[in-house]
Amino acid sequence: MRKTFLGFLVVFQLFFVNASAQTVSKEVLAKKVIKISGIERMIEAIPAQVANQLFQEKMFSEKPEVIEKASVIADKLFDLKIAKDQFLRHFIENATTEELGDILNWLETPLGKRISKAEIDAETLEGQKKMQKYLENLDSPSNDRIQLMLKFEKEAKITDKLLRFLKLMMVGMVEVGSEVFPNKEEKTPEQIQEELEQVWKGMEPVMRKLYWKIMVLNSHYIYKDFSNAEIESYIIFLKSETGEKFNTLGMDGTFKIFDSFMKSFFKEVFQLLQAHKNEEEGVKATP
Repeated sequence: MRKTFLGFLVVFQLFFVNASAQTVSKEVLAKKVIKISGIERMIEAIPAQVANQLFQEKMFSEKPEVIEKASVIADKLFDLKIAKDQFLRHFIENATTEELGDILNWLETPLGKRISKAEIDAETLEGQKKMQKYLENLDSPSNDRIQLMLKFEKEAKITDKLLRFLKLMMVGMVEVGSEVFPNKEEKTPEQIQEELEQVWKGMEPVMRKLYWKIMVLNSHYIYKDFSNAEIESYIIFLKSETGEKFNTLGMDGTFKIFDSFMKSFFKEVFQLLQAHKNEEEGVKATP
């Protein structure tokens, strides 16, 4: 009996140690993928991008003090550590150790490293300024290059990502708005969702046509130092199972973070607007 128990204990310990080792290995791989691919830098840049957008709004706003308060709200709500932890957990839960290893292998190739650097640089505020200046003075690219960038845009799903983000913003804003400002028609959440879907169906083709060209030109800038053959190699990677997995992981993880952050942000901003409105009406009512 004792031998049986000891045997069971040894098997249990071996299983536990092996499972723990696999978990640690998976976490290490996920962290490397997130860091090397530039996703970590993109997450870190979110507060600066939001602040920059609000700063531009403030310059043209009739109520700059409200925008200033919105900036404070954004800084308060976006917790970088929590965002990174959420992203890491997303990668660990939605990819196998083998898949993460395959992604990392590609990212660590000379071409993978150069592409990651180019994409990271373009995401910074300084990179955005350089891109804008470059595109303002852009000569017409060759037809071969344009066709290649069109092919790349399709496989990288860049416009799809942007439209998904815009839809997320629209839906989040309306859903939170309906909570903060109860609608007089007493529509159910399902009815509001259905109406949003109908509105988006009408908007989506127009938005796609507008942003598709912009995304192609942006890609032309980001990969300007890469040969056609190198971009073709990148396209082959994106079309592979590993590339599609990497694309999906990054896109879904990013939108999870944005969805959580933006809904909290909209809620507090709407409450701020309501308070500001009440304050203005109170001042007007004062004799």
